[in-house]
Order: sequence, then C-alpha cells, then structure tokens
Amino acid sequence: FVETDDQLKAINDVMNAMLSDKPMDRLICGDVGFGKTEIIMRASYIASLNEKQTIILAPTTILVEQHYKSFLKRFEDTPIIIKKFSRLQTLSQRKKTFDSFNSGKIDILIGTHAILSNSSRYENIGLLVVDEEHKFGVVAKEKLKKLKENIDVISLTATPIPRTLNSALSQIKDLSIIETPPENRKSISTLITEWDTNIISDAIAREIQRGGQIYFVNDEIRTMQNQIDQLYKLDSRLRIGVIHGQLSNKDIENQMNNFINNKTDILVCTSIIESGLDIQNVNTIIINNANKFGLSQLHQIRGRVGRTNRQAFAYLIVNNKKLITKDATKRLEAFDSVDSLGGGLELATHDLEIRGAGELLGEEQSGQIYEVGYAMFTEMLKKSVDFLKTGKYSDATDDLEFDVNIPALIPQEYINDIFTRLTYYKKISSQKQIDGLKDIKNELIDRFGLIPENLENLFLVTKLKIELSNFELSFLKLTDSFIRIKFKNENNLNVEKTLSIYKNDKNLKILKDGIIQYSKEFDSLENQCHFIKDLAAKIN
Repeated sequence: FVETDDQLKAINDVMNAMLSDKPMDRLICGDVGFGKTEIIMRASYIASLNEKQTIILAPTTILVEQHYKSFLKRFEDTPIIIKKFSRLQTLSQRKKTFDSFNSGKIDILIGTHAILSNSSRYENIGLLVVDEEHKFGVVAKEKLKKLKENIDVISLTATPIPRTLNSALSQIKDLSIIETPPENRKSISTLITEWDTNIISDAIAREIQRGGQIYFVNDEIRTMQNQIDQLYKLDSRLRIGVIHGQLSNKDIENQMNNFINNKTDILVCTSIIESGLDIQNVNTIIINNANKFGLSQLHQIRGRVGRTNRQAFAYLIVNNKKLITKDATKRLEAFDSVDSLGGGLELATHDLEIRGAGELLGEEQSGQIYEVGYAMFTEMLKKSVDFLKTGKYSDATDDLEFDVNIPALIPQEYINDIFTRLTYYKKISSQKQIDGLKDIKNELIDRFGLIPENLENLFLVTKLKIELSNFELSFLKLTDSFIRIKFKNENNLNVEKTLSIYKNDKNLKILKDGIIQYSKEFDSLENQCHFIKDLAAKIN
C-alpha cells in the first residue's frame, strides 16, 4: 500500500492530534476512493492499542456492510474485535451487540444512526468516526458529540456542507484535504443535457459493449416505472434492476446481489446509492432531473463510478434548462466547472457562496452569506473563536466601521476559482501590516497579472484602515463629495485645534455626536485616502 502525499499528511495530522491532550475534532475532505478509509482504520487501531473503543457511524446499511467487510479484511491478523450494527439485524442481535460493546468485548463498532439510541450507556469510547458527514442533520451531529465529552472525533466527507466547511475554514475544526487521486485514476467525463434519446441510447450501448454496467438515478419513485419502460423502448434486451427506499430489506439485498454479480445491466435507483456503493464494473451513470439535487449529492452520486483506471461517464439530465431555478443553474454550472477528481472541497466552497454558511450553533446548515459579506462574516466568527480560546473578548467597536461608496472587491474575471477568491478575501481582510498587504499584492500580480481597478480599491481601503488604526476612529464614511469621521472617544477630538487649523475652511463642519465632515471632491481614491490620513492626524 503506497500512500499519496496528501494521505500521509492527513494520517500524521490525525496521529499527532490523538497524542495531544486536547480532544480532536477534524474534518477530512477527500473524494471517493482517495483513501479516507485507510486513515480511519489506522486511527481505530491506535485507539484500540490504547484500550479505547471506536464507533464508526455511517448513514446507510449498505455503507455499514462495506465498512464492516473492509475492516474485517484489514484487521484479520490482529486480535481486534469488530462488529456491525444495522436494521438488518434482529432486536436480539442488536441487544447482544450493545451489551458486548458496553462490556468492552468489542473494539470497533460499525453502525447506522441507530447506535445513538443507546449512546448514553457508552463509557469507554476513545474515537468517533462519522462517515459521509454531510448526510447527517445538525441535531444528529450534536447528539453524536454527547456520546462523551473528551473523545476524538473524525468527520469524513467528499463534499462537506457549508456549515461544516465554514467551521473548518474558521479554525473551529481542523481540516485535512486529500486532493491527490490514486495513480492512473481518470476524471469522469460529465455532460449536462436535456433528455435526448440518442445520447442516452449511445451511452448505455457503449457501456454494455465494453462489459460494464450502468446506474440510472431517478429520485421520484412514482415515475420510476415509466422510466424503466422508456429504457426498454431503447433496447428490449436490457436487464434492469430496481432499488428504492420503499422496498423491503430483503428485496434491496437481492437486487444489489444481482447487480454486483453482473446479472443486471442497469440499476434504476433513487439517490439511495450515493452512500457507500463501490462496484468497479459500473462506469456510466445517468442522473435524471439533476437540477433537483444539491451539489454534495451530485458529487457523491457521480463518485459511484470512475473508481478504477477505466474511463467513466456521467450524464446529468435536466428537463428544460430555461425553466430551472437560478440557484439550480448555479449549482449545475459549478458542478460542470469542477474536475471530478479531488473537487469536493471546491464544490463545497461554491455551495458556501451560493447558500451561505448557516447557523454555527443552530440547526440551519446553510444561509445567506451575502447579507453580511464573507469578509465580515469570517471576522465576526474569528472574534467569537478568539474569545472561546482566550477568554478575552474584542468588542466590535474596537474596529473601524467603513462605509465606502465604491466597488472594492476581487473580480471573478481576475480570479475565476471561487475558493481562491475567498482565500484572498480572508488574507486581505485579516492583514494588520502594510508590508504584509504589499506581499499579498505582489503575490497576486505574480499569479494572476496586473491588479484590476476594483481590487486596487480594496487594497487602498484596507491600507487606509491599517494606517488609521492608531487614531482610534470608530466610523469613516467616504463618498464622491464628502468625508465623515468619528473618534471612539470624543476626548480624542481636539475641537479648539481643529477650529484653529480650519477656521477659514468652509468645507469642514463638526456635526452632532462629534462627527467631522469635510466636503470635497477628489480625482482618485488614492488622493482621498491620503487626505483622510492627514486630516485624522491633524485633529487628533
């Protein structure tokens, strides 16, 4: 087994965190098949060596079965005891498993959310692993944390939901990214199209001719039979299986076994397949009504194919491109623009901009980030995190409130990649030194070329904010025709000195609440910034 560099770094990060006195809360983001399971296997082994138990939580029984088989094979030459827990077991089997785990006879327990029903009884857990973390709701996730206060937690995902991603970016959770694909792995060829009989027919025929199989994802059970009839019209010889949540456990198991054993060509299914299926002979997937899926779902579903060095194909079908919603259009455009290999984090960052970050401590997992802006949101969040870490609270009034009537931003035309834009927004907004700001500017010029006007404005405004930090201003407003400033403490404003300096200048006024207004039109933002700095120095 040869680890990729990203995988090795993630393994070392986890091992170091487990050796620390501080409980680990780490998010590991890596695409399907990139080696996340190996990381949790090693972490589980370390926990077992330290006489601590591990719980691995998966969203579906299918994924539980897959993990159970993988762990048994990996640990077959060790004394570590591994058991599974799912709805496929009888009540007596589940009770026996719980009792054995609580008595310390089981080292690693792999199961669905049903594990949580007895969570208050677990006493010796050292490690909790939540696989496909984006599939669980906030309530379930917080319930998981109550298993025990001082345990290590690893969340695995290919596409973290916005709240989780933003927590990781904001240093509340530690983040490990596995972007390097296994050797010889190919990107999945993806096509977004309206329903076209010729395209679908050719896709199915090509896959079957090379001995492969196909997933056909249709998330509406009521239209599933109609979809099957349409497929039979394309080729009556097709062997078609069906899986959805309304089937019995036995029927699902039989259909899956038939598909795994190559007794069916096409598996028509709901999004139930997005979690855990790993069938290497399936390398074409057709997703009907793709505009109704979220980004994380699309990424997970597409990830069911392309798990070998064979070229895989994904077809995203939309009924009418002109009628789908604006957000759905954005999701599909984002999905189409991101490489299927290692693109989970970038897709989640697109999702972060489209949907927002959600309530950090609440149950909403996404919200409108544009209401406050990304830079302000991260600044607010950073203050809260600093307070929790240090016990010292930096009041919001410590910062200068800017009201600037000009576009000061990073244009998409300059940096197309959304994740890179967000990274530079955070770098610029958090900079406290002029030299540091210059370094960021030079870095941008080296990477992306000359600075456009709107970005130059952002640098000028940020530079001014740094330069004014010593004057203890609480408010600054810039317009085309006037400037307004206010000190945090009115005692900082020397009224007599101000009136003396500007006694013959009708442009300066002292308004109520100690606000200084100076009326003047400037030919450039740079000159305006110089004037403001000079004005603040004179009247302080």
